[in-house]
Amino acid sequence: MTDSIVGKGHCLCGAVKIYVPAMSRKLGACHCEMCRRWTGGPLLALDCGNEINFGGDENIGIYQSSDWA
Repeated sequence: MTDSIVGKGHCLCGAVKIYVPAMSRKLGACHCEMCRRWTGGPLLALDCGNEINFGGDENIGIYQSSDWA
């Protein structure tokens, strides 16, 4: 078994697609108060490295939820 897998997916409507050729199999988790507040539970993360490819870039935007975020 290798330490990485191919990752691919899309947003709920399918307008934005993501492809990661070498994603880590190891899952990281944080249970701090801020992460639980932002995500509604523990923050779970995978290391995707630097080779992340998006499709549908024109549908990706930035939303400023507060003055500091």
